[in-house]
Amino acid sequence: MNLGYLATAPDDENNLEITTQETNSDLIPLSDAIQALRFIISTSKASCVKEIHMPAMNDKNV
Repeated sequence: MNLGYLATAPDDENNLEITTQETNSDLIPLSDAIQALRFIISTSKASCVKEIHMPAMNDKNV
């Protein structure tokens, strides 16, 4: 996984919106990165996930 800038403060579904607002969408919520990892782990052996690019919405270094 190629992540952009990660918001390392813990978040959950209850305050995910708050985390997004506080970081002005400049950082990827930790829960989003965890969900992406769960997706990769859940794929079958018939799939080959090679790369996931996951920059923040406002990341200028893309």
